[in-house]
Amino acid sequence: MKTKIQILAVDDSAINLASIEQELKDEYEVIAVNSGSRALQYLKNETPDLILLDIQMESMDGLETLKEIRALQGGNAIPVIMLTAQNDRMTILESTKFGIYDYIVKPFQADDLHERIVRTLKRSGVLSFGLAELHAEFKKLQRELESENLKGAVLRTEEIAKYRLDTQNRQAIMKVAEKLEENDLKGALGQLKAIL
Repeated sequence: MKTKIQILAVDDSAINLASIEQELKDEYEVIAVNSGSRALQYLKNETPDLILLDIQMESMDGLETLKEIRALQGGNAIPVIMLTAQNDRMTILESTKFGIYDYIVKPFQADDLHERIVRTLKRSGVLSFGLAELHAEFKKLQRELESENLKGAVLRTEEIAKYRLDTQNRQAIMKVAEKLEENDLKGALGQLKAIL
């Protein structure tokens, strides 16, 4: 029986893996593997709560590994944070097509790593999302709607919909999303104000 949240860290650098393990070991159970193929082998039998996946690895890079993870049974449900030493926008954009939750540029700052992990665990429903945080997300959506930024509002609604919400809030955000699909910003704003 798991007692801690499990994080699978995948990086071909022993130094990076040791650094991640050292930083996270007090709060999480960290499973460290040094290749994409070893990660896939582990995932055949186990399902971690989160994967930290390095983009630049020798034999099988992070993007190839991510594609393989998503092809596994249940692989789409595992949240993934990509780790990159470069600010490679194209690779990050490519990896978003396969449903990454976030990315971190190495060398990472400890606070940033912890914050992104917690945010991802909340988005994926592993950790609960507090009412104050949900209210803040709704306020951000309200600002997008009031500025008549349809694309931003749609993205914000999709983001909120990824959180584990209670039935009432899920229904409310779906009503906002329906109005946005009709390109009815004012209707979406009206639905949101009914929540707030």
